[in-house]
Amino acid sequence: MVAANRDEFFSRPTAGPAWLESPRSVWLGVDLRAGGTWLGANEYGVVAGVLNRRAATPPDPSRRSRGVLVADVLRCKSAEEAMGLVESFAPGAFNPCTLLVADLLQVVLLANEPDRWRCRELGPGLHVVTNRETESLECPRHERTVRLLSPVVPALEAGELERALTMIRQALSDHGDNSTAANDPLSVPCVHTPEYGTRSSALLILEPLAGRIRLFHAPDAPCRARWEELPSLFLASER
Repeated sequence: MVAANRDEFFSRPTAGPAWLESPRSVWLGVDLRAGGTWLGANEYGVVAGVLNRRAATPPDPSRRSRGVLVADVLRCKSAEEAMGLVESFAPGAFNPCTLLVADLLQVVLLANEPDRWRCRELGPGLHVVTNRETESLECPRHERTVRLLSPVVPALEAGELERALTMIRQALSDHGDNSTAANDPLSVPCVHTPEYGTRSSALLILEPLAGRIRLFHAPDAPCRARWEELPSLFLASER
């Protein structure tokens, strides 16, 4: 299960979810400026998403789009193949990012450094990644989101999917208390500033026994727009 808010400048043009062929895949949003997407899945059960990591300097516009990197991954038939593809790219060709790559067998995070891709496999349980760093424990947004989402795992283990989905949506809609948001509006899961903020929200659920990926999308911040379930992406019979 992968849930995510997409935070971006309101001036950046965006389109809603798009379905593609060969392989069948879905992008849960399209960047109309540079192309690509920030989150998607394909018929082979590969899920990919990207976070633009914070850096001391502004992004270099001459570098390749990080959203196109996600599109590249979604042409692969497995997370292992996707990892090999990503590691074949020069890490300095992209501005700082953290890439999530997952399939039915493994989940990894790939983060680019000047001279290498740093790779870490994620085990069972809850994982939260923000734009500060790969699962940064020093990020207040990370700490708050982990605390809000911690009850989700026991709910899923008890088979209470609907309750888990409600808790996830509530966590992604969280604005903190008045002092938290006032002191640092970027320290809470659902971001609102005049020029930048949470523009959409999405959830993917891989259901291998049913042979499908369930897809949910909200076209605005989850505090204002509810997830709507999209048509399921059915997995290829041969992977």
